[in-house]
Amino acid sequence: MEASLKLVVFFTLLLSSGMLFSDVPTMIEAQQK
Repeated sequence: MEASLKLVVFFTLLLSSGMLFSDVPTMIEAQQK
């Protein structure tokens, strides 16, 4: 039970960090214009 909970938290962090990293280039491009 506890292990599956850690997996859920891990995947949630992985997804949110993935979204952040994919948003970084667009944010940099927006700042340069």
